Amino acid sequence: MIKSNILDNTKPVVFIHVPKCGGSSVRRLLQSTFNESVILHYRDEPNKLNPPPISLQQAEYTINKFGCCVIYGHFNSKRGFGIQDNVPWAQQFITILRDPFEQYVSAFKYSKRNKPKEITLEAFEIYLSTVELNYLNHFPQVVTFENFKSIISDGFCYIGFDFNLERSMNEVLSLFSINLKPEIPRVNVSPSATFSFEKFRKEFEERHKLEVNTYRYALEVWNESQN
Repeated sequence: MIKSNILDNTKPVVFIHVPKCGGSSVRRLLQSTFNESVILHYRDEPNKLNPPPISLQQAEYTINKFGCCVIYGHFNSKRGFGIQDNVPWAQQFITILRDPFEQYVSAFKYSKRNKPKEITLEAFEIYLSTVELNYLNHFPQVVTFENFKSIISDGFCYIGFDFNLERSMNEVLSLFSINLKPEIPRVNVSPSATFSFEKFRKEFEERHKLEVNTYRYALEVWNESQN
């Protein structure tokens, strides 16, 4: 997964924000650390506008002016603004992942943030049967059972994990030769619930075997890198 001890700062880095994986907190950290070197890539939801493509020339201009370029945001291929749509020239990728079931539960609770009384097991059961998982569609390539291991091993410079976000971001910064203990702000947090959704995990994982296998393999690779 980590192909070198340092990123090539002469080339842009695309940091993929998979939704509900601590990405809003990571964005704050990156913006405070890299300032103008960060180019954000997000859909304008109020106006229903996809983010425009980012050209290699724009990224290289940022590198020449500020020393590096980190393109950060959502890259949803199912909605027409994936990696291959908007930054097809990119070669260096970083992301933070979360257990797919936990990510899905968090997305459900976030969808009810303005109506917290609707965070119920009954509502989640309906959500589970009607709402697609928003996960692998942000990856640089189409992920299949045949290629997920090679994408994890060879397609990313680094993959970290939300359950150890401070360590993950410390390792990300070290790839940029930045020795700084990151202080991770908590932002865009989903509402809490007083009950467990675990009884739905088995059903969820049966429906989403590819996402679960991809996550588990990425975690296996990360754990091996820590030894």
